[in-house]
Amino acid sequence: DYTTRAHTTLFDKNTESQVLNSAGGLQPTYMVDHYGEVPGLAVRNAAVAYLTLGGRMSQDSEQLYQCIRKSLTKDGFSRVMNEKEKFQVNIGGTLMTDGPLFLLTLISLAYTNTRSMSSVHRNKLSMLTQKLQSIPGSNITVFNTHVNLLVKLLAAGGEKCEDLAWNLLRAYKATADEKFTEYIESKENLWKDGTINWSSNGHEIMALAENRLVLNLTGLLGKTTENKITMGESGQSGKMKHPQDLNQIP
Repeated sequence: DYTTRAHTTLFDKNTESQVLNSAGGLQPTYMVDHYGEVPGLAVRNAAVAYLTLGGRMSQDSEQLYQCIRKSLTKDGFSRVMNEKEKFQVNIGGTLMTDGPLFLLTLISLAYTNTRSMSSVHRNKLSMLTQKLQSIPGSNITVFNTHVNLLVKLLAAGGEKCEDLAWNLLRAYKATADEKFTEYIESKENLWKDGTINWSSNGHEIMALAENRLVLNLTGLLGKTTENKITMGESGQSGKMKHPQDLNQIP
């Protein structure tokens, strides 16, 4: 990926800036690992300096630009080119493209897109009851995979769903399996009185749901109700199968 390509001995000097630390001193800061800490103006001022002088850093800047450009799809490159004024530098009346500024622009676009999608993912996590009811057989494995994907997408934007536990409990209790609903309600009561604790990512609750169904489906807890919920692909009970393609989950 472009961050790995940029993080080489050849390009480190171009993609590092001197940033004030908590002690008030300057320290080299790599823009890919510390995006947001490196001022864009500092990167541009550095580009003006080495592009004016020419030499090795100017050559490295061009190679970095070409390296990243060739890593992008046609659509991706077109998207970045819409912001070309952010990575072009006027040197003696000639517009020159700078590699580090190109990288900074690309990271900015990716970060903005990730954050803008957070509200979409958060809205889907608030509608888990409807999602589970829309899955054939209320397939818990498919449902949990859907939830995990949304949690990861939200985390990519540096956010998390604080009410995920409530959303999961509401969804699980809305199934047609009475014994499963009673089990979830008993765990909810233990959570409410502080006997058990769950993290915000919902992993413990989802594990409880899947483990309970494993016992149901193997007959260790007796027969489930007639309108039972299922696990596995295509709603087939008795088999633990995981979807192979997350893209099939809306």
